[in-house]
Amino acid sequence: MQYNVLEARNQLSKLIDAAVAGEEVVIAKRGKPTVKIVKIDNEPPLGSPELIRQWMEKFPPVPGRTPEEIEAEIRWAKSGWHDELDDD
Repeated sequence: MQYNVLEARNQLSKLIDAAVAGEEVVIAKRGKPTVKIVKIDNEPPLGSPELIRQWMEKFPPVPGRTPEEIEAEIRWAKSGWHDELDDD
């Protein structure tokens, strides 16, 4: 819904309630849309500790491999290698 400045001033509480309910509220000055009243999202700001905590709960870290596990995997993989020159 769009209102001119005078209407908006006289019905501000109603417009706030409409925006909180999810309606788009536009205020026009001299017939030209100028501002929009929107509901403030109560999400924590990007990079905040709360948002990071929520992300970590949603995507828990996968434990990494120890250096010993990596070395064992490399040894196992190398055990299956063969030298192509030995095939002749």
